[in-house]
Formats: sequence, C-alpha cells, structure tokens
Amino acid sequence: MNHQQKEKEIVLKEFRTVAQSIGYPVTSLHNIKNIFRLWLSFNFTQLMIKTGFNRRKIANFSRKSPAILNIGCAGNEKEEYINADVFRVFGDWGFASIRRFLFGNRDGTRYDLFLDLIVRDIDLLEIADFIILSHVLEHIHPQYTLIALKNCFDYLKIGGYIRVVVPNLDAYNNSLDLPQSQELTHPMLAKNRLIYGWGHCFMFAPDLLKILLEEAGFSEVKKVSFGSDILGKTDLEISQKESIYIIGKKL
Repeated sequence: MNHQQKEKEIVLKEFRTVAQSIGYPVTSLHNIKNIFRLWLSFNFTQLMIKTGFNRRKIANFSRKSPAILNIGCAGNEKEEYINADVFRVFGDWGFASIRRFLFGNRDGTRYDLFLDLIVRDIDLLEIADFIILSHVLEHIHPQYTLIALKNCFDYLKIGGYIRVVVPNLDAYNNSLDLPQSQELTHPMLAKNRLIYGWGHCFMFAPDLLKILLEEAGFSEVKKVSFGSDILGKTDLEISQKESIYIIGKKL
C-alpha cells in the first residue's frame, strides 16, 4: 500500500468514527431513545428544583468559602466546589447521577445540586462567589444561551466572577496542530465532530461570547488564557489547546 492509499484509508476510518458520533436522524429508534432519556433527565432535574431539593442543601454551603459553583460538573467534581449538574439518565451515565449523589466518586466527591441552567432556581440567588461554566454552554440550544447566562448572573453575589470555557473551533484549522484529544488527522472531520458531536448545539467565538455575557449583565468581560486570571486554577489541562476562556464580573 503506497503512502497516498494509506492516508486515504486513515481518513475513511476517521470518517466512519466521526459519523458514528454525530446524532442520528430523528426517525431512528436510537435517536428516539436518546430524546426520551434527555426528556427524562431535564424534567426530573426541573422537578427536583421545583420541589425545593436545592433549598434543603443550601445550609451545607456555609462550609465552602469562597462558594464556587461548578455547573455542569460531571467528571470534574471537587470537594471544595458546589458541584451541580442535570440528572443524567442517558448514554454511559445511566443512573450515575443517583450513584454520584448518594455515594460519590472514587475520590469521594459527589453532586451537591441538581441544576438545569435554563430553569431559574430562586433558592440559589446570590449564593456563589464564583461560577465555573466549563464546556457547558455549547450543549445548550442558542435560543436559551442568554437565559442560562442571566441565571448564572443571578446566582452570583455582587462582586462575583464567572469563568466560561467553550470549545475553540479555530483550534481545528490546521491538521498539523489538531488537539490530540480528537485522535483525528483531517481538520474538517475534527470540525464536524466538534460542531455536531457530543450533544453540542452551538459554537462560539470570543467576541460573540463577550457580547452575550455583557447582554446578560456581566461587566469587565475579557478573554484570558489557560490557567490565568480569575479561577485560572480550575482550567482542565486536557482541553487547554482547544478552548476559549472568558471571565466576567457582577458589579
């Protein structure tokens, strides 16, 4: 097999991998099952919020100072954070949300709250000194982006900061510099998986994200680099080369 044929085979193999990770047509049984699981996840989360589940947990936050609300925390729970995520009953997670909440991860960390960002929880108003929103916003339909950001604004105390981390589409322009986490060689395949895979709904650019944060009420909004500035220590090294980092303050 010559070099050109070998490259062709690699791209075809990668294409099949990416194709499998992108959402199925609505008419497929697989996608109907996923839609139902998502519906269960968000509706159960909203039920927990409406019945005051989070309200009963707030008393436990007094031991966390400063109060760092880690929204969309699945897989990145930390004992020093207030860990919040939707109730997940889909994909590989199964009923991991219940297990995590009751028994914690292997390191003992667990969910503190069940939270759906597009549903305003009045019990969490001005509860956080800082908010981490890392690789969450791209999973929310753009119709609800501002709602989610405004809810984050309301959950912060005056003087509090938010750090938003989202995928950086520009990091996928050059096949010689593709993030290793993708394990792909063709930039267009990597871009397609980034846009359409993993339940992603929308891609952002720094200037667009800045406008949206300001519209949600945040001030002193600026792009920062990995590991720098407010909450920089919370950045995950695994996504360093493929992320946009933005911070904003509630005045």
